[in-house]
Amino acid sequence: GLAGLQVPKVEPAKCSNSFASCWWQMAGWRAAALLACVVMCLMPTVRADAVELTAASFDTKIEEAGDVIWLMKFYAPWCGHCKRLAPVWDAAENIISKKGLKVRFGSVDCTVHKATCKRYGVSSYPVLKVMKDIGKTVTDYRGGRTEDAVIEYATRIAGPVYKEVKTAKELKAFVSQHKASFVYLRGSDVAPEEDETWAKVREAAQQMYDVTSFAVAPEDAAEDVGVKITHKLKPLKEDDAVGGRLLVFRKEEAKCYPDTRALTVEDLVFWIDGHRSELLPLIDATNYRDLANRGKPIAIAVLRGSKAKEGSDEASAVPVEKIPINSEFLQSIKGVAREMEEHFSFGYLDGKRWEKFAEQYGVSQRVLPRMLLINATTDHFLPLPVDVKGPRGTTEYLGKVASGEVKMQRTWTSAFKVAAQGYWEYIGAGLMILIFTPIMYMFWSESKADAKRKRDEQKLKEADKDK
Repeated sequence: GLAGLQVPKVEPAKCSNSFASCWWQMAGWRAAALLACVVMCLMPTVRADAVELTAASFDTKIEEAGDVIWLMKFYAPWCGHCKRLAPVWDAAENIISKKGLKVRFGSVDCTVHKATCKRYGVSSYPVLKVMKDIGKTVTDYRGGRTEDAVIEYATRIAGPVYKEVKTAKELKAFVSQHKASFVYLRGSDVAPEEDETWAKVREAAQQMYDVTSFAVAPEDAAEDVGVKITHKLKPLKEDDAVGGRLLVFRKEEAKCYPDTRALTVEDLVFWIDGHRSELLPLIDATNYRDLANRGKPIAIAVLRGSKAKEGSDEASAVPVEKIPINSEFLQSIKGVAREMEEHFSFGYLDGKRWEKFAEQYGVSQRVLPRMLLINATTDHFLPLPVDVKGPRGTTEYLGKVASGEVKMQRTWTSAFKVAAQGYWEYIGAGLMILIFTPIMYMFWSESKADAKRKRDEQKLKEADKDK
Protein backbone atom coordinates (compact mmCIF):
# COMPACT_ATOMS: atom_id res chain seq x y z
CA GLY A 1 0.00 0.00 0.00
CA LEU A 2 0.92 3.62 0.41
CA ALA A 3 1.87 3.28 4.08
CA GLY A 4 5.19 4.91 4.78
CA LEU A 5 5.49 6.36 1.29
CA GLN A 6 7.17 9.77 1.27
CA VAL A 7 5.16 12.07 -1.01
CA PRO A 8 7.36 14.67 -2.69
CA LYS A 9 7.02 18.05 -1.11
CA VAL A 10 5.63 20.46 -3.67
CA GLU A 11 5.97 24.21 -3.40
CA PRO A 12 2.72 26.02 -4.15
CA ALA A 13 2.51 27.47 -7.59
CA LYS A 14 2.70 31.21 -7.98
CA CYS A 15 -0.61 32.19 -9.47
CA SER A 16 -1.31 34.82 -12.02
CA ASN A 17 -3.79 37.55 -11.29
CA SER A 18 -6.84 35.72 -12.69
CA PHE A 19 -8.61 33.15 -10.46
CA ALA A 20 -9.13 30.68 -13.34
CA SER A 21 -5.47 30.74 -14.29
CA CYS A 22 -4.44 30.19 -10.66
CA TRP A 23 -6.86 27.25 -10.28
CA TRP A 24 -5.50 25.48 -13.37
CA GLN A 25 -1.89 25.91 -12.26
CA MET A 26 -2.64 24.44 -8.83
CA ALA A 27 -4.50 21.52 -10.40
CA GLY A 28 -1.48 20.82 -12.60
CA TRP A 29 0.83 20.61 -9.59
CA ARG A 30 -1.57 18.26 -7.79
CA ALA A 31 -1.75 15.99 -10.82
CA ALA A 32 2.04 15.88 -11.07
CA ALA A 33 2.35 14.94 -7.37
CA LEU A 34 -0.29 12.21 -7.74
CA LEU A 35 1.45 10.83 -10.83
CA ALA A 36 4.76 10.68 -8.92
CA CYS A 37 3.06 8.68 -6.13
CA VAL A 38 1.62 6.20 -8.63
CA VAL A 39 4.98 5.71 -10.35
CA MET A 40 6.75 5.14 -7.02
CA CYS A 41 4.14 2.58 -5.97
CA LEU A 42 4.50 0.68 -9.22
CA MET A 43 8.29 0.57 -9.08
CA PRO A 44 9.44 -2.95 -8.02
CA THR A 45 11.02 -3.16 -4.56
CA VAL A 46 14.42 -4.84 -4.55
CA ARG A 47 13.77 -7.72 -2.17
CA ALA A 48 14.41 -11.43 -2.41
CA ASP A 49 12.92 -13.42 0.47
CA ALA A 50 13.88 -17.07 0.97
CA VAL A 51 12.40 -19.42 -1.65
CA GLU A 52 9.61 -21.57 -0.19
CA LEU A 53 10.19 -25.09 -1.52
CA THR A 54 7.75 -28.00 -1.67
CA ALA A 55 8.22 -31.71 -2.07
CA ALA A 56 7.35 -31.32 -5.76
CA SER A 57 9.64 -28.34 -6.44
CA PHE A 58 12.58 -29.11 -4.13
CA ASP A 59 14.86 -31.04 -6.50
CA THR A 60 13.78 -29.05 -9.55
CA LYS A 61 14.49 -25.64 -7.99
CA ILE A 62 17.94 -26.74 -6.77
CA GLU A 63 18.82 -28.17 -10.17
CA GLU A 64 17.56 -25.11 -12.05
CA ALA A 65 19.61 -22.79 -9.80
CA GLY A 66 22.77 -24.49 -11.06
CA ASP A 67 26.15 -23.77 -9.52
CA VAL A 68 25.00 -22.00 -6.36
CA ILE A 69 25.15 -22.85 -2.68
CA TRP A 70 21.85 -23.25 -0.86
CA LEU A 71 21.24 -22.37 2.78
CA MET A 72 18.17 -24.48 3.54
CA LYS A 73 15.87 -24.00 6.51
CA PHE A 74 13.60 -26.87 7.58
CA TYR A 75 10.93 -25.51 9.90
CA ALA A 76 7.50 -25.91 11.47
CA PRO A 77 5.08 -22.94 11.51
CA TRP A 78 4.19 -23.48 15.20
CA CYS A 79 7.85 -23.51 16.35
CA GLY A 80 8.83 -20.41 18.36
CA HIS A 81 12.51 -20.56 17.33
CA CYS A 82 11.40 -20.83 13.69
CA LYS A 83 9.20 -17.75 14.01
CA ARG A 84 12.08 -15.73 15.42
CA LEU A 85 14.44 -16.94 12.70
CA ALA A 86 12.08 -16.25 9.78
CA PRO A 87 12.63 -12.44 9.48
CA VAL A 88 16.38 -12.93 10.06
CA TRP A 89 16.52 -15.52 7.27
CA ASP A 90 14.64 -13.28 4.81
CA ALA A 91 16.65 -10.17 5.68
CA ALA A 92 19.95 -12.04 5.23
CA GLU A 93 18.74 -13.37 1.86
CA ASN A 94 17.94 -9.83 0.79
CA ILE A 95 21.43 -8.54 1.66
CA ILE A 96 23.23 -11.52 0.09
CA SER A 97 21.12 -11.14 -3.07
CA LYS A 98 22.15 -7.49 -3.36
CA LYS A 99 25.80 -8.48 -2.97
CA GLY A 100 25.43 -10.79 -5.96
CA LEU A 101 26.90 -13.82 -4.15
CA LYS A 102 26.16 -17.32 -5.42
CA VAL A 103 24.14 -18.24 -2.34
CA ARG A 104 20.39 -18.88 -2.27
CA PHE A 105 18.14 -19.22 0.77
CA GLY A 106 15.39 -21.82 0.88
CA SER A 107 12.70 -22.90 3.35
CA VAL A 108 10.73 -26.14 3.70
CA ASP A 109 7.61 -26.50 5.85
CA CYS A 110 8.08 -29.90 7.52
CA THR A 111 4.47 -30.11 8.68
CA VAL A 112 3.44 -30.31 5.02
CA HIS A 113 6.43 -31.82 3.22
CA LYS A 114 7.32 -34.53 5.71
CA ALA A 115 9.03 -36.87 3.25
CA THR A 116 11.52 -34.17 2.15
CA CYS A 117 12.38 -33.37 5.78
CA LYS A 118 12.73 -37.04 6.66
CA ARG A 119 15.11 -37.45 3.72
CA TYR A 120 17.50 -35.03 5.44
CA GLY A 121 17.10 -36.47 8.92
CA VAL A 122 15.10 -33.55 10.32
CA SER A 123 13.64 -34.41 13.73
CA SER A 124 13.58 -30.99 15.45
CA TYR A 125 13.08 -27.42 14.31
CA PRO A 126 14.55 -25.39 12.84
CA VAL A 127 17.27 -27.42 11.13
CA LEU A 128 19.64 -25.52 8.85
CA LYS A 129 21.65 -27.23 6.08
CA VAL A 130 24.23 -26.17 3.49
CA MET A 131 23.77 -27.74 0.06
CA LYS A 132 26.42 -27.66 -2.65
CA ASP A 133 27.01 -29.39 -5.99
CA ILE A 134 23.32 -29.18 -6.97
CA GLY A 135 22.29 -30.72 -3.66
CA LYS A 136 24.73 -33.64 -3.79
CA THR A 137 26.88 -32.36 -0.90
CA VAL A 138 24.93 -31.60 2.28
CA THR A 139 26.48 -30.37 5.54
CA ASP A 140 25.21 -28.77 8.72
CA TYR A 141 24.99 -24.99 9.00
CA ARG A 142 27.52 -23.88 11.64
CA GLY A 143 26.98 -20.15 11.84
CA GLY A 144 25.08 -17.94 14.26
CA ARG A 145 21.39 -17.08 14.06
CA THR A 146 21.49 -13.31 14.09
CA GLU A 147 21.18 -11.39 10.82
CA ASP A 148 24.85 -10.36 10.87
CA ALA A 149 25.98 -13.91 11.69
CA VAL A 150 23.95 -15.44 8.86
CA ILE A 151 25.29 -12.86 6.40
CA GLU A 152 28.87 -13.49 7.57
CA TYR A 153 28.43 -17.25 7.17
CA ALA A 154 26.90 -16.94 3.70
CA THR A 155 29.74 -14.63 2.65
CA ARG A 156 32.32 -17.13 3.91
CA ILE A 157 30.92 -20.13 2.05
CA ALA A 158 30.62 -18.09 -1.14
CA GLY A 159 34.26 -17.05 -0.99
CA PRO A 160 37.56 -18.89 -1.54
CA VAL A 161 38.80 -21.54 0.90
CA TYR A 162 41.99 -19.58 1.59
CA LYS A 163 43.70 -16.33 0.64
CA GLU A 164 47.11 -16.01 -0.98
CA VAL A 165 49.28 -13.36 0.71
CA LYS A 166 52.80 -12.50 -0.41
CA THR A 167 54.27 -9.90 1.93
CA ALA A 168 54.50 -9.19 5.65
CA LYS A 169 52.27 -6.14 5.14
CA GLU A 170 49.55 -8.25 3.51
CA LEU A 171 49.88 -10.92 6.20
CA LYS A 172 49.60 -8.34 8.98
CA ALA A 173 46.50 -6.85 7.34
CA PHE A 174 44.94 -10.33 7.01
CA VAL A 175 45.43 -11.44 10.63
CA SER A 176 44.30 -8.05 11.97
CA GLN A 177 40.88 -8.53 10.35
CA HIS A 178 40.02 -11.60 12.43
CA LYS A 179 39.94 -12.54 16.11
CA ALA A 180 41.50 -15.85 15.11
CA SER A 181 42.93 -16.89 11.73
CA PHE A 182 45.13 -19.67 10.37
CA VAL A 183 48.15 -19.19 8.14
CA TYR A 184 50.28 -21.84 6.50
CA LEU A 185 53.86 -20.65 5.89
CA ARG A 186 55.37 -22.27 2.83
CA GLY A 187 58.98 -23.31 3.02
CA SER A 188 61.23 -21.73 0.41
CA ASP A 189 62.93 -25.04 -0.32
CA VAL A 190 59.77 -26.97 -1.29
CA ALA A 191 57.65 -26.47 -4.42
CA PRO A 192 53.94 -25.98 -3.62
CA GLU A 193 52.91 -29.00 -5.69
CA GLU A 194 55.36 -31.18 -3.74
CA ASP A 195 54.46 -29.87 -0.27
CA GLU A 196 52.61 -32.79 1.37
CA THR A 197 51.92 -30.82 4.54
CA TRP A 198 50.26 -28.04 2.58
CA ALA A 199 48.10 -30.61 0.78
CA LYS A 200 46.78 -31.85 4.14
CA VAL A 201 46.32 -28.33 5.51
CA ARG A 202 44.42 -27.36 2.36
CA GLU A 203 42.11 -30.36 2.77
CA ALA A 204 41.50 -29.47 6.42
CA ALA A 205 40.81 -25.87 5.41
CA GLN A 206 38.22 -27.12 2.92
CA GLN A 207 36.31 -28.62 5.86
CA MET A 208 36.67 -25.59 8.15
CA TYR A 209 36.64 -22.43 6.00
CA ASP A 210 32.95 -21.84 6.70
CA VAL A 211 33.73 -21.01 10.34
CA THR A 212 37.25 -19.54 10.25
CA SER A 213 39.75 -17.82 7.96
CA PHE A 214 42.77 -19.29 6.17
CA ALA A 215 45.73 -17.89 4.28
CA VAL A 216 48.95 -19.19 2.78
CA ALA A 217 52.11 -17.09 2.74
CA PRO A 218 55.86 -17.47 2.10
CA GLU A 219 57.82 -18.09 5.29
CA ASP A 220 59.71 -14.78 5.10
CA ALA A 221 56.38 -12.91 5.40
CA ALA A 222 56.29 -13.89 9.08
CA GLU A 223 59.61 -12.19 9.88
CA ASP A 224 58.15 -8.66 10.06
CA VAL A 225 54.56 -9.40 10.98
CA GLY A 226 55.13 -8.04 14.48
CA VAL A 227 53.79 -10.88 16.66
CA LYS A 228 55.41 -13.37 19.00
CA ILE A 229 55.38 -16.91 17.56
CA THR A 230 55.36 -19.76 20.09
CA HIS A 231 55.66 -23.52 19.86
CA LYS A 232 54.86 -25.72 22.85
CA LEU A 233 54.41 -22.57 24.97
CA LYS A 234 57.94 -21.37 24.20
CA PRO A 235 58.93 -18.59 21.77
CA LEU A 236 60.52 -19.81 18.56
CA LYS A 237 64.24 -19.15 18.41
CA GLU A 238 65.69 -17.05 15.64
CA ASP A 239 67.24 -20.07 13.94
CA ASP A 240 64.00 -22.14 14.13
CA ALA A 241 62.42 -22.55 10.71
CA VAL A 242 58.80 -21.43 10.32
CA GLY A 243 58.45 -22.80 6.79
CA GLY A 244 56.14 -25.79 6.54
CA ARG A 245 54.20 -24.84 9.69
CA LEU A 246 50.54 -24.03 10.31
CA LEU A 247 50.02 -21.12 12.72
CA VAL A 248 46.99 -19.69 14.47
CA PHE A 249 47.11 -15.90 14.97
CA ARG A 250 45.13 -14.43 17.87
CA LYS A 251 45.49 -10.94 19.39
CA GLU A 252 49.12 -10.18 18.64
CA GLU A 253 50.40 -13.69 19.22
CA ALA A 254 50.79 -16.75 17.05
CA LYS A 255 50.97 -20.42 17.97
CA CYS A 256 52.37 -23.28 15.87
CA TYR A 257 50.64 -26.58 15.26
CA PRO A 258 52.48 -28.93 17.66
CA ASP A 259 54.89 -31.37 16.06
CA THR A 260 53.92 -33.90 18.76
CA ARG A 261 50.47 -34.30 17.16
CA ALA A 262 49.94 -36.56 14.18
CA LEU A 263 49.88 -34.67 10.89
CA THR A 264 46.65 -36.12 9.54
CA VAL A 265 43.70 -34.20 8.11
CA GLU A 266 41.54 -35.42 11.01
CA ASP A 267 44.04 -34.13 13.60
CA LEU A 268 44.42 -30.84 11.76
CA VAL A 269 40.65 -30.32 11.70
CA PHE A 270 40.38 -31.08 15.43
CA TRP A 271 43.20 -28.64 16.26
CA ILE A 272 41.77 -25.91 14.02
CA ASP A 273 38.30 -26.37 15.53
CA GLY A 274 39.73 -26.01 19.03
CA HIS A 275 41.68 -22.82 18.23
CA ARG A 276 39.30 -20.89 15.97
CA SER A 277 38.15 -18.40 18.60
CA GLU A 278 39.86 -16.05 21.01
CA LEU A 279 41.87 -17.68 23.76
CA LEU A 280 39.37 -16.57 26.42
CA PRO A 281 36.18 -15.20 24.82
CA LEU A 282 33.10 -13.79 26.53
CA ILE A 283 30.42 -16.50 26.50
CA ASP A 284 26.82 -15.62 25.70
CA ALA A 285 23.79 -17.20 24.07
CA THR A 286 25.25 -16.72 20.57
CA ASN A 287 28.46 -18.72 21.03
CA TYR A 288 27.98 -21.09 23.97
CA ARG A 289 26.78 -24.02 21.90
CA ASP A 290 29.63 -23.54 19.40
CA LEU A 291 32.30 -23.47 22.13
CA ALA A 292 30.80 -26.39 24.02
CA ASN A 293 30.58 -28.69 20.98
CA ARG A 294 34.21 -28.86 19.89
CA GLY A 295 34.98 -32.38 21.03
CA LYS A 296 36.44 -31.37 24.40
CA PRO A 297 35.13 -29.97 27.71
CA ILE A 298 34.76 -26.23 28.13
CA ALA A 299 36.36 -24.52 31.12
CA ILE A 300 34.24 -21.50 32.08
CA ALA A 301 35.36 -18.70 34.36
CA VAL A 302 32.11 -17.70 36.10
CA LEU A 303 32.64 -14.08 37.14
CA ARG A 304 30.95 -11.79 39.61
CA GLY A 305 28.25 -9.76 37.92
CA SER A 306 27.88 -6.03 38.29
CA LYS A 307 24.73 -4.08 39.11
CA ALA A 308 23.60 -1.02 37.23
CA LYS A 309 23.21 2.13 39.29
CA GLU A 310 19.75 2.77 40.65
CA GLY A 311 17.60 4.51 38.09
CA SER A 312 19.85 3.54 35.15
CA ASP A 313 19.49 0.74 32.62
CA GLU A 314 21.41 -2.54 32.62
CA ALA A 315 23.71 -1.36 29.80
CA SER A 316 25.25 1.16 32.19
CA ALA A 317 26.64 -1.58 34.45
CA VAL A 318 30.41 -2.01 34.52
CA PRO A 319 31.54 -4.83 32.15
CA VAL A 320 32.29 -7.93 34.23
CA GLU A 321 35.87 -8.17 32.96
CA LYS A 322 36.56 -4.64 34.25
CA ILE A 323 35.65 -5.45 37.87
CA PRO A 324 39.02 -5.68 39.70
CA ILE A 325 38.54 -9.14 41.25
CA ASN A 326 37.37 -10.52 37.88
CA SER A 327 40.16 -8.82 35.94
CA GLU A 328 42.78 -10.38 38.22
CA PHE A 329 41.11 -13.79 37.97
CA LEU A 330 40.96 -13.66 34.15
CA GLN A 331 44.60 -12.68 33.93
CA SER A 332 45.58 -15.82 35.84
CA ILE A 333 43.24 -18.01 33.78
CA LYS A 334 44.78 -16.80 30.50
CA GLY A 335 48.03 -18.53 31.44
CA VAL A 336 46.09 -21.70 32.29
CA ALA A 337 44.27 -21.51 28.96
CA ARG A 338 47.52 -21.25 26.99
CA GLU A 339 48.85 -24.35 28.71
CA MET A 340 45.67 -26.47 28.69
CA GLU A 341 43.77 -25.50 25.54
CA GLU A 342 44.76 -28.74 23.84
CA HIS A 343 42.40 -30.45 26.32
CA PHE A 344 39.78 -27.76 27.06
CA SER A 345 38.02 -24.84 25.40
CA PHE A 346 38.02 -21.70 27.55
CA GLY A 347 35.74 -18.72 28.09
CA TYR A 348 34.17 -16.51 30.72
CA LEU A 349 30.64 -15.37 31.50
CA ASP A 350 28.70 -12.95 33.65
CA GLY A 351 27.71 -14.98 36.71
CA LYS A 352 24.80 -12.68 37.57
CA ARG A 353 23.26 -12.68 34.10
CA TRP A 354 23.75 -16.46 33.86
CA GLU A 355 22.83 -17.09 37.51
CA LYS A 356 20.31 -19.90 36.89
CA PHE A 357 22.64 -21.58 34.41
CA ALA A 358 25.53 -21.53 36.92
CA GLU A 359 23.41 -22.71 39.85
CA GLN A 360 22.16 -25.78 38.00
CA TYR A 361 25.81 -26.87 37.84
CA GLY A 362 26.41 -26.22 41.53
CA VAL A 363 28.07 -22.79 41.25
CA SER A 364 26.69 -20.36 43.83
CA GLN A 365 26.74 -16.58 43.55
CA ARG A 366 28.37 -16.45 46.98
CA VAL A 367 31.64 -17.98 45.75
CA LEU A 368 32.66 -16.12 42.61
CA PRO A 369 34.74 -15.95 40.50
CA ARG A 370 35.06 -19.73 40.07
CA MET A 371 35.90 -22.22 37.34
CA LEU A 372 33.25 -24.59 35.99
CA LEU A 373 33.92 -27.51 33.64
CA ILE A 374 31.19 -28.79 31.31
CA ASN A 375 31.37 -31.65 28.85
CA ALA A 376 28.35 -31.07 26.60
CA THR A 377 28.99 -34.27 24.66
CA THR A 378 28.68 -36.60 27.67
CA ASP A 379 26.51 -34.35 29.89
CA HIS A 380 29.13 -34.21 32.66
CA PHE A 381 30.18 -31.21 34.73
CA LEU A 382 32.50 -30.27 37.57
CA PRO A 383 32.83 -27.02 39.54
CA LEU A 384 36.46 -26.68 40.60
CA PRO A 385 36.80 -26.98 44.39
CA VAL A 386 37.11 -23.61 46.13
CA ASP A 387 40.46 -24.66 47.60
CA VAL A 388 41.97 -24.98 44.09
CA LYS A 389 43.62 -21.60 43.72
CA GLY A 390 46.17 -19.86 41.52
CA PRO A 391 47.31 -20.66 37.98
CA ARG A 392 49.53 -23.57 39.01
CA GLY A 393 46.86 -25.20 41.20
CA THR A 394 44.21 -24.78 38.48
CA THR A 395 46.50 -26.18 35.78
CA GLU A 396 47.39 -29.22 37.89
CA TYR A 397 43.74 -29.91 38.69
CA LEU A 398 42.69 -29.61 35.03
CA GLY A 399 45.52 -31.99 34.17
CA LYS A 400 44.03 -34.55 36.56
CA VAL A 401 40.61 -34.11 34.94
CA ALA A 402 42.12 -34.52 31.45
CA SER A 403 43.93 -37.72 32.49
CA GLY A 404 40.82 -39.18 34.15
CA GLU A 405 42.30 -39.12 37.65
CA VAL A 406 39.51 -36.72 38.70
CA LYS A 407 36.05 -37.68 37.47
CA MET A 408 33.39 -35.21 36.36
CA GLN A 409 29.80 -35.52 37.59
CA ARG A 410 26.82 -36.47 35.48
CA THR A 411 24.04 -33.92 35.15
CA TRP A 412 20.64 -34.78 36.69
CA THR A 413 19.06 -34.84 33.25
CA SER A 414 21.68 -37.23 31.93
CA ALA A 415 21.53 -39.39 35.07
CA PHE A 416 17.74 -39.62 34.76
CA LYS A 417 18.04 -40.64 31.09
CA VAL A 418 20.55 -43.36 31.94
CA ALA A 419 18.44 -44.57 34.86
CA ALA A 420 15.30 -44.53 32.73
CA GLN A 421 17.09 -46.37 29.95
CA GLY A 422 18.29 -49.01 32.42
CA TYR A 423 14.82 -49.21 33.95
CA TRP A 424 13.17 -49.86 30.61
CA GLU A 425 15.86 -52.38 29.74
CA TYR A 426 15.03 -54.29 32.92
CA ILE A 427 11.31 -53.96 32.22
CA GLY A 428 11.90 -55.25 28.70
CA ALA A 429 13.93 -58.19 29.95
CA GLY A 430 11.23 -58.98 32.53
CA LEU A 431 8.52 -58.90 29.88
CA MET A 432 10.54 -61.22 27.66
CA ILE A 433 10.89 -63.65 30.56
CA LEU A 434 7.17 -63.46 31.35
CA ILE A 435 6.24 -64.08 27.73
CA PHE A 436 8.72 -66.81 26.86
CA THR A 437 8.74 -68.76 30.15
CA PRO A 438 5.16 -70.12 29.73
CA ILE A 439 5.86 -70.89 26.07
CA MET A 440 9.04 -72.79 26.93
CA TYR A 441 7.21 -74.58 29.75
CA MET A 442 4.48 -75.66 27.32
CA PHE A 443 7.08 -77.05 24.89
CA TRP A 444 8.89 -78.80 27.72
CA SER A 445 5.67 -80.25 29.15
CA GLU A 446 4.53 -81.43 25.72
CA SER A 447 7.92 -83.01 25.08
CA LYS A 448 7.87 -84.75 28.44
CA ALA A 449 4.31 -86.06 27.89
CA ASP A 450 5.26 -87.28 24.41
CA ALA A 451 8.23 -89.18 25.83
CA LYS A 452 5.96 -90.80 28.48
CA ARG A 453 3.48 -91.87 25.80
CA LYS A 454 6.26 -93.48 23.81
CA ARG A 455 7.48 -95.37 26.87
CA ASP A 456 3.94 -96.60 27.65
CA GLU A 457 3.46 -97.73 24.05
CA GLN A 458 6.76 -99.63 24.20
CA LYS A 459 5.72 -101.37 27.42
CA LEU A 460 2.39 -102.41 25.87
CA LYS A 461 4.18 -103.85 22.84
CA GLU A 462 6.54 -105.83 25.06
CA ALA A 463 3.58 -107.12 27.13
CA ASP A 464 1.79 -108.30 23.95
CA LYS A 465 4.91 -110.26 22.88
CA ASP A 466 5.10 -112.07 26.23
CA LYS A 467 1.52 -113.20 25.83
